[in-house]
Amino acid sequence: MREKLAAALLAILVPFVATGQTSGNTIRLSGRILSPNGPIRHQQITIQGAGQKELGKVETDEDGRFAFSDLRPDARYSLIIDVKGFYPWSMGIDVRGQDMDLGSIGLSPHRPVDVFGRVVDYTGAAIQQATVELSSGDQQQSATQTDQNGKFYLPPVPPDRQYSVAIVAHGFSPTSMPIAAEDGDVDLGTIVMQPIGPWRAGAPVRRQSRNTVIVSGRITDMHNVPVTERGLNFRMRVPSQPAGPVYSLRPDAGGRFVLPIESQKQYEMYIPERGDQPNYELVARIEAGGGWDVDFGNIAVQPSTHSILGPHSPLDFPLGELGGPVTVAGPTGSMPSSGHLAKIYIAAIFIGADGGVSILQSDGKLVRIPKEKDEVGARFQEFSSDARSVGWLVDSDFCCTSYPIQKMLVIYTPGKPLRRFTGDGRAIFRWSFVAGGKRVAFYQDFLHGTSAPHDELRDVESERLIKTWDGDATPAPAWTRNLRQ
Repeated sequence: MREKLAAALLAILVPFVATGQTSGNTIRLSGRILSPNGPIRHQQITIQGAGQKELGKVETDEDGRFAFSDLRPDARYSLIIDVKGFYPWSMGIDVRGQDMDLGSIGLSPHRPVDVFGRVVDYTGAAIQQATVELSSGDQQQSATQTDQNGKFYLPPVPPDRQYSVAIVAHGFSPTSMPIAAEDGDVDLGTIVMQPIGPWRAGAPVRRQSRNTVIVSGRITDMHNVPVTERGLNFRMRVPSQPAGPVYSLRPDAGGRFVLPIESQKQYEMYIPERGDQPNYELVARIEAGGGWDVDFGNIAVQPSTHSILGPHSPLDFPLGELGGPVTVAGPTGSMPSSGHLAKIYIAAIFIGADGGVSILQSDGKLVRIPKEKDEVGARFQEFSSDARSVGWLVDSDFCCTSYPIQKMLVIYTPGKPLRRFTGDGRAIFRWSFVAGGKRVAFYQDFLHGTSAPHDELRDVESERLIKTWDGDATPAPAWTRNLRQ
């Protein structure tokens, strides 16, 4: 994003010149395209009208000049310049009823692209001296090895090409992934190498920290065909903060995958669509609880038809259906001791297709939560600090908007009825557990217009309202601390 912004700033524009000349009921829009080395010749320029409708193309001449004629004088246009080897350039233009010369437009050339990342094993440990090769087609471009921290940096390569990265490490299944080096440097994030042999939840491993748990499963399409060539991405999500670390891996030939994650951290699981520059489809939202390894069993990816706003909407809902069978095991490879079995904990939560919420308990039981009225999805899951409860916000099909609204908070505790909180009826934007899970706090507001924030603190067991705060002049109570970040 920073590179695109820099490119836009480097696209130096000589001030517009309105010539004041018109041709009857139409106007003329012209300009000149330059690179640092001179005119950009014989390249197509596109002009768009309302609704991004393409109105036409012209080609620059030997001096880099172009002109669009017969344009309506009372309309707004967008000029699109996309020249191979240069950062794309676009601009909205209000012609104001007269001919206009845009002057000289300077394009910023792509610079060589750096490719880098980090390689770890399925426990989260860095893999040293793994071989990393970068290829384009059948030709190897460069190669390197990972350092003591598992990091690698490949020598710069030309932009505007499709590449593939292959990684080989002793004792692990080789992995490869396609990359598109078109929009600047490529950070591959953390690449997780998979075990050669089969994995079972709870198998003894040397964990990187006491908060590390291992999740696994098998990913297929809706016809039970393993998804292997497209890989998986896992992204940590922290509410109200930028997206966290990205973990990339490639399932084995049977669709099996293994991944180390942090307890009580939210993750989203993605699968790339086919193509050179794929979009990433959301498969599931997952979170692990208090230290139990979890195998989700079979996860079937459904066709991308679940979004209210279309298959490529940023509000797409998860496409993965949890088929099981699920397995929950303690960190040492066995079920929790008999002392722990007296209390049932939450091992993991899985939010999949159509907002289906599944809870995996420490006793190995899988609980599928019934959907609420008008529910179309679920998000913003969170565990209590003792992993005895878990909650999430329900996406509801609201009558007066074209997108879902979170109007209900649901809390699940093993052996107890679901607790539901709606506050004063407005949308719930953020929430958190308070007092170790005995209470919940949530922040509500109107969707549009005048802001009138409203916070509530409620008892989980009785659902009783304890306190409210409406953002007045009094100091914010401690229980609102995590609600307005």
